[in-house]
Amino acid sequence: MRPALRQNPYDINTELYNYLIYSQLLECLHQIHNANILHCDIRPSNCLRFDDGWQIIDFDLAVPIPDSDIALGNNDSGTCTVYVGTQQHLCAGYKVQKFIEMSRKSKYELVNVNWTKTDDLEMLYVACLQLYNKFKRS
Repeated sequence: MRPALRQNPYDINTELYNYLIYSQLLECLHQIHNANILHCDIRPSNCLRFDDGWQIIDFDLAVPIPDSDIALGNNDSGTCTVYVGTQQHLCAGYKVQKFIEMSRKSKYELVNVNWTKTDDLEMLYVACLQLYNKFKRS
């Protein structure tokens, strides 16, 4: 199933429509993080438009923030599994790219990476830029 990316269903300009998308996705990420979950796989294909707005889907790689960290007041990080050479790896951000490069893992190997809420936010930023480019071209 491909996300409905090509059409602006509202009669508003593209910049305003992009702002609407990004604000809805940012609110979704905020709710995910408030539930002490790290998504670990935010990319354009995991951002879909439904009747009531845009949502983040696909929690297969999501991880809970450990209770021990929450008890210590550190509710910002967890361990995420990244699959080298996949779309998740390519969207995962500079920190993960350098980690994988330094560990010399080959394609489709699993790498455990210390993940933070900021990493999810960085992935959302990259996904939003990719969505923006799709709307700009259509």
